[in-house]
This record gives sequence, structure tokens and C-alpha cells, in this order.
Amino acid sequence: MNPTLYIIVRTRYIYEMEELRNLGADEVIPEEFETSVEIFTRVMNQYHLTDDEVHKFVDELRADEYEMFRALANWEINTCSVNDALTDIQVSSFTIEEDVKLGDLCLNDQDLTPIAVARKDQIIRDLEDNLQLKPDDVLIYTSKDDGS
Repeated sequence: MNPTLYIIVRTRYIYEMEELRNLGADEVIPEEFETSVEIFTRVMNQYHLTDDEVHKFVDELRADEYEMFRALANWEINTCSVNDALTDIQVSSFTIEEDVKLGDLCLNDQDLTPIAVARKDQIIRDLEDNLQLKPDDVLIYTSKDDGS
């Protein structure tokens, strides 16, 4: 109704940010991550970091709409909730350290079944042996729970 109005919205969860921006918000501030930023700020102050060091760190946390936190949040949603729902299958992961093709990992020989790759804020679900994995990709896989 008023195109000159600047809209700042507070939301509880980061996953709501995109929708609120699409609805016209100019800035969206998620509570769950601002709380973390505040805790980090207080810890850094407790360790007597300079104000410039604290501000630089906070700016990095807030960069690209909390990209650092969003990657962590996506990771928790995609793995932890799955493990809670399954009783005879274990969902685990490991971080790729160097360029390698998925098929070269020989996961089937170890009774591991790859189910997804987390790459930054992207989840790759279409896994084929020729998929090129990159450093810092997180391979999510299942294995049978041996009860231990």
C-alpha cells in the first residue's frame, strides 16, 4: 500500500525469513540467531576482546542473512529428526576432505548407504556414483544399528 515504507520484521525462526522477504519485508531479524549472537558477544566481552574484534565477529555472523547459522540449522533439521524417527537404522555423516567421486568411497563394502550430501546451504539428494564430492561437503548416510 505504501511503497516508501521500510519494513523491519522480527521472526522466531530463520526458515521464515525468505517468506517474509517475499511478502515485502526489507529486513527480517530471526530471534533464534540474534540470541546466539548476543551470547557470543557476552562471551567475547568476558574474554576481554576489543569492541572492534567483537563487532567484526558479529558482522561475520550476520553476513548474508545469517548464512553461517542457516547452514547449521539445515544440518540439524536434516539429520537429527531423522535419527529420532528410526530405531533400527543409524543416520550418520562425515565431512569430505578432498575431491573424490562418490563411487570411489566404496560405501557399499562397509554396509553404508549414502542418502544425501550437504553442500553449503544446498542438499543434494540425487546421488550417483559419478557425483563429484568437494572438500567440506557433508555426506549423510545410513547404516544398520547394531544395538550397541
